[in-house]
Amino acid sequence: MPTQQYHPPATTIANRYRIVRELGQGGFGCTYLVEDIHRFNERCVLKEFAPASESSELLLTKAKELFVREAAVLYKLDHPQIPRFREWFMGPQDRSLCLVQDYVEGATYQTLLRERVGQGQTYTESEVYTFLTQLLPVLDYIHRQGLIHRDISPDNLIQRQNDGLPILIDFGGVKQITASFGKFVDPDNPDRKFGETTILGKPGYAPEEQIRLGKVYEHSDLYALGVTALVMLMGQDPQEFYDANTRTFQWRHIGVDEELARILETMVAAQANARYPSAQRALRDLEQLGHLATPSPGQKLPTPPTLNQAKPDFPPPPPTDVAEFKAEITQHTVVAEPVVKEPGVVTKVGNKVQNWTITLLKQVLILGAIATLLGGVIWAIRERIETSSVTTPNSQEEPAKPKEPPPLSREELARKARLFERIDALGIPTSYFNQITNEAFFLEYPNYEGRALTRSEADAPLREQWDEVGFQVLEAMGKLNPGVRDRIGQYRLRDRQRLDNQLRRKKVNRRRFYRQVDEQLVDDLPMYRDVDLQGKRAQQLWFAIAQDQLLEIEDD
Repeated sequence: MPTQQYHPPATTIANRYRIVRELGQGGFGCTYLVEDIHRFNERCVLKEFAPASESSELLLTKAKELFVREAAVLYKLDHPQIPRFREWFMGPQDRSLCLVQDYVEGATYQTLLRERVGQGQTYTESEVYTFLTQLLPVLDYIHRQGLIHRDISPDNLIQRQNDGLPILIDFGGVKQITASFGKFVDPDNPDRKFGETTILGKPGYAPEEQIRLGKVYEHSDLYALGVTALVMLMGQDPQEFYDANTRTFQWRHIGVDEELARILETMVAAQANARYPSAQRALRDLEQLGHLATPSPGQKLPTPPTLNQAKPDFPPPPPTDVAEFKAEITQHTVVAEPVVKEPGVVTKVGNKVQNWTITLLKQVLILGAIATLLGGVIWAIRERIETSSVTTPNSQEEPAKPKEPPPLSREELARKARLFERIDALGIPTSYFNQITNEAFFLEYPNYEGRALTRSEADAPLREQWDEVGFQVLEAMGKLNPGVRDRIGQYRLRDRQRLDNQLRRKKVNRRRFYRQVDEQLVDDLPMYRDVDLQGKRAQQLWFAIAQDQLLEIEDD
């Protein structure tokens, strides 16, 4: 099957839907804002899924079965805060699948929160109270239909422009199909069978049982909604105020109403059985807090909590001037595979770090991740669009076109999509991944140190080399026990002392054990051979490998 061709504006699909503009694209298709010429040019959203694969016949046959089954479920949903499903049909030459939904005019809460953070403010407790009381009935409705959304986050919620209500978008039905596409054609797992569990959900927002095991329940959606509320209050990514040691969010220092805080803590409890069993039960408790319905003054951006009072043994990454967020996505997500931006170019000027990133898609503004390493110019891939998407504009007027940078090749976009997919699957903090990959890259290619990476065609070989080092780093991390891997970035010198004591108790030759740890690190990342790890980011990986090997000894 040939590579998917994206349709230009003014193209008419199925003799009915005239394309206004592209809203997002990815490896398996594209999303368009279209006009329904049979309904007085009413605007709606058309998502076209067109996987390109040698096994396309088998893939399309199976995908169609899933598509029809899920479309039937979406068709039954009838709620004013869920975009209405219109129809599905086979695309041109029956080589794609198309789905049409209502278009919601408004902005995602991710976009709105970003704007507030830029002004030094976040949402107030009264606004969060109203938000929850408006959205919990929607969850109660879908749960009564036997459905779990599985991907609630600020970028999957739109504040509708005409009435200010939160609209729940990107339903799991469509996402499961697109995620399944990726599963069907996974080149690293050719023996996978159709029908395996598809794990959806964003790290940080999805509870552990969902990310680790793919198990979802009503309270899984409540957890994600609770995290979303905390993010609105804090103005930060959830990873920024989550303490992995205690498995709790550190946010109470901002001084929220005690009863509202108790409700939020129940929604985001680490233990599933400690959460609310239903949206209705959570709503019942919230309705007792009528005093919060009165609007309160704008909430200033809170001071980030200190998650570890002890002085760290390894230098933490430098702080940013503003809270960081993942790239926002709109109501019109096409696929599970991300469309990516090129790595940002980070320059150091005086005592401030400036992150210059270039937009791949128009209308996208992303707050940059800042990573400093080796005292010079480095490259980072923290900035990316997690799914095929663009930011929802506040109006339907076409904005002025910015000067478009040179496009990356499809091959490079696909390579970066695989990279990001692996990062998410392993649950690795993107900031640490950037830091160790930059460190490893400069060890592998010392002549490039201080060289600014651009998206020019001349730099394409350098970007490919950087990505390949990133894959090596991910392969090394992928070998580790998940519990050990989750602690990367938190290991301290006292962990070495604890490790020594454990080896003594087990009567293990410590010199031989540590030599084996060194050998595994160098086998995985040869550029660290004969490198003193003191102060290096790879020292965290060394500790993780040591802990992993210790677990193997205990299992024996």
